[in-house]
Amino acid sequence: MKRVLSVIVLLTFMTAMVSAQSWQLLNDAQSKEQVAKICAAHKRVKTIKSKFKQTKESAMLSQPLVSEGNLEYSSAANFIKWEYVSPFYSCFQMKDNKVSVKQGSGAKKSSSAPGAKMFQGLANIMMSAFNGKSLSDTKNFNCQVYRSGNVVSVWLSPKKAMMKKAFKQMKMYFNPKTSIVDKLEIIGANGDTTTIEFTGLKVEN
Repeated sequence: MKRVLSVIVLLTFMTAMVSAQSWQLLNDAQSKEQVAKICAAHKRVKTIKSKFKQTKESAMLSQPLVSEGNLEYSSAANFIKWEYVSPFYSCFQMKDNKVSVKQGSGAKKSSSAPGAKMFQGLANIMMSAFNGKSLSDTKNFNCQVYRSGNVVSVWLSPKKAMMKKAFKQMKMYFNPKTSIVDKLEIIGANGDTTTIEFTGLKVEN
């Protein structure tokens, strides 16, 4: 009997812990307050440099596909550079909506190169994540704001059919000290999940 009671107490404790760590949907007033705080922080950002780890999970993969690389972003130059260094080298850059692609030791190619359109879509998402514009883009996204402890997460779901073909939902997680996005989770239209974690963030305001 004592053993049964101990198990019940343990399960109750574990359930309470899981509940405490779950994401809670904020109401309209709380959401507006958090979005305003995040947008204000991102508007001050001039440049960002960071390493990233990208993990893709898919039913088509026997195990997660992990890539690592570097990110550079400049708000004034309207510039973003997405550089993979492992397991293979490739580099995508976008400045003023013009894309250049470099894979391996090959020369840079223009925005018509294979993969450029896909990167342009990702780059636009990243741009909007770093400058905060996607949070107030009610024309293109449904936006929900969640909180777990002191961590705020914004979940964006595209409204337009073309965007829905690219991804079903994007979850942005914000550093509680800086209010800068430090993790992205993108759920593809086919159910694939891509998680991007930024480390060693260097932000210039």
